[in-house]
Amino acid sequence: MGNVKEKLIIRRNEKGEILPLDIHIKGLGDFKVTPLLRGEVLELMAGKQTNNNNDGDLEVVKKHLVEPKFTEQELNDMKWNAINMLSNEIFRISGVELSPENTEEDIKKNSTPSEPTKENVS
Repeated sequence: MGNVKEKLIIRRNEKGEILPLDIHIKGLGDFKVTPLLRGEVLELMAGKQTNNNNDGDLEVVKKHLVEPKFTEQELNDMKWNAINMLSNEIFRISGVELSPENTEEDIKKNSTPSEPTKENVS
């Protein structure tokens, strides 16, 4: 039963900070990243649907890549295929499978709430 919880719950330390997860991306290497919270996913998906967030993948990587450390300039100079691969993996570990068919409603149905909203408070 404990294994199920580990797959479903975003882990935090005693201070409430999200714990990073180890990932490996073929062709790039090993990384530590933190998952996205539900509100972040919804915000990013809304931006992608309205084309107001062209740098969304870069922002995801900047915020959620823990290791290796990069300077702001190095992140801005990172190759786009690497940014896309990292961003997609961050979405995946957050429980979001990205595909052209995913809509904001699909994301809402398949995401775990990070904080109370009108929809998830009884």
